Amino acid sequence: MAETTETELIALRVHNGQYLCAEGGGGQSVVADRDKIDIWETFTLHQLGDSKVAIQAHNGQYVCAEGGGGQAVVANRDQIGPWETFTLHQLGDGKVAIQAHNGQYVCAEGGGGQSVVANRDQIGPWENFIYQTLAQSVTPHSESLLTFDGKDDYISIPLNEPETEVTHEFWFKTDSPNCGFFSVVIDNNWGYHDRHLYLSDGNIKTRIWTNEIISSSNLNLADNKWHHLAHVFGSSVGGQKIYIDGELVASGSKHTSDAKKQDTIWIGYSRDAQKRYCQGQITEVRIWQIARSPEQIKQSMNHRLKGDEEGLLGYWPLNEGSGATATDKTSNGNQGTIYGGGTWRKKGGGKWEQQELDFLTPTPSEEQSPETTSAGESEHSKKTEEVGKLVTQGPKGSSIKGTSFDIQPRKDVSQSKITSIRVWHAWAIDNIEVKIQSGNSSYDFRCKPLSKKSGEEFNLETGDYLTKISGTWGRQAPGYPKEEIITLQFHTHKGITSKVFGGGSGKQEVESFSLEAPEGQEIIGIFGIHGGRQDLLTSLGIYLKPVEESALVTPKEERTHSNSALTFNGTSDYISVPDSASIQISAYTVEVWMKPSGQLNEAWGGIVGKPGRNYNIWLHKDGFIHHRFHTKKSTNAGAPNTPNGSLKSDQWSHVAITNDGKVAKTYINGKLIKKGPTGGT
Repeated sequence: MAETTETELIALRVHNGQYLCAEGGGGQSVVADRDKIDIWETFTLHQLGDSKVAIQAHNGQYVCAEGGGGQAVVANRDQIGPWETFTLHQLGDGKVAIQAHNGQYVCAEGGGGQSVVANRDQIGPWENFIYQTLAQSVTPHSESLLTFDGKDDYISIPLNEPETEVTHEFWFKTDSPNCGFFSVVIDNNWGYHDRHLYLSDGNIKTRIWTNEIISSSNLNLADNKWHHLAHVFGSSVGGQKIYIDGELVASGSKHTSDAKKQDTIWIGYSRDAQKRYCQGQITEVRIWQIARSPEQIKQSMNHRLKGDEEGLLGYWPLNEGSGATATDKTSNGNQGTIYGGGTWRKKGGGKWEQQELDFLTPTPSEEQSPETTSAGESEHSKKTEEVGKLVTQGPKGSSIKGTSFDIQPRKDVSQSKITSIRVWHAWAIDNIEVKIQSGNSSYDFRCKPLSKKSGEEFNLETGDYLTKISGTWGRQAPGYPKEEIITLQFHTHKGITSKVFGGGSGKQEVESFSLEAPEGQEIIGIFGIHGGRQDLLTSLGIYLKPVEESALVTPKEERTHSNSALTFNGTSDYISVPDSASIQISAYTVEVWMKPSGQLNEAWGGIVGKPGRNYNIWLHKDGFIHHRFHTKKSTNAGAPNTPNGSLKSDQWSHVAITNDGKVAKTYINGKLIKKGPTGGT
């Protein structure tokens, strides 16, 4: 029997959104036809080393692919042998492929009750599995839910969503085949309405002005069961699409709404529906300012969000349990008001009740605090031990529970090198991607999946290698839990030092740490935990290996990564760019990095300005941004000023202003600070 080194609880989701299930074990085939995670959809993954794993079902039996060649995969073996041993291939974005002993890949084609087999010689969509780590055994959990009475209950939310590149998402349960779910209006005026989502004879319908209506067919969504709905529209997806429970059920060509005056969304109401008000329950409402892919929808539909996900415009879980407010969990703060109760526009409609939601898993706990033994070191941080041919050091940072990650060479360890590191960061470290070169092959490994490739990269020169990672960990600000990795910096054998990643806020309480390779060794991988309140990196350790003699070079004097920047004297310095058609625009995004030096000599300092005052960024001596522009009606229109002190002296900040003709916005360091109507174009 093979020896296991580490275990974790997982679920595996297939291309069509269904989960792998081993119900009954004892010779029954493994299938992929379950729409939620329960005990038989929960597996224990045993790490056997060298990317080899064993997969154990709920009854303790191991999954077996004996013979491959079309035979069904079963879960009826009481020990691990060759046919119970699989190779796990990381495909990125949380996806894996599972390869059996004979080199064939596990395939779940068709789902819907068909047996899972291991007879494919290459990886396609049905050989992709979305890998979900489960923090604990999956059991139903009681949640607060809002029930709509079908008479006058609805939620009004002040939100001006874009006219294109949008995704609407929510879960619903109803027994009414013709009720309304969602629409956009002007200031609670139902005479102007668009983007309807409603049921018609049990099928889901939507309409985008000017009047493209699309509908599913042959469905009964009024079956008093929970269903997930996603409505996506934009040119990036070729029109508009409706997904039910992760599957495409309707599509059309309309990608942009011609209704552009809306400023409010209604949940639980559609004027296009035969019965305008929702009779039933709605939860987990999300609006994205991106047209999400089917894979993105499936990956997050079964768990609560944190509220800071990329592209998330508004998020209302609708689980308050009391009161007349629907809380927006994003930083945009678009709070909704619940109306109903027998009187038009009376606050406090709907009925709160407790139910078990077995289709949703909660976000990571925000309550647990780390326990440390000394400055900058958790109780598990002082260790250096061998793992196979590699040596580990750390981890350092917090000891809170979370999701583990492990990045190391998968083969040819002696010939492997880290060639680049990409870091996603703001006030703390969100994610790291490590590129490892092994012979002629190159692999990218991330601590956790991301929807888009971004972040900042630090590249190592040929022949150089990583010798040290320094950083800080601690609190976001006084009074917050002490749990995140705040900053990181990378150091090489040749003396090259990266910029400091993270630390975008000056309020942290931090402790320093260092992970350094002994003489003659190099860093070849990292491991640790991500989790906490915002699912950021909370602890970090390193893998070490001996340096190959060919890589030993004479180190250069250490130098810090730097870039040139132009300093303005505050009295007469400026840059002039000739006017051209390319910058004569009414809809715009203007961005600038800036570092004010002390207080301004005058009340105002111009940062970026277009002649004719078409768009301007002004900095006031009190440290706020003044965003102004021209419209047909005004030569002094603009967004509201940001708060005093929103820009700090002697500190770099990123400022961006946007104007789409309807709403003007001001961002500082990537966060929306102020927005307001433009008053025209």
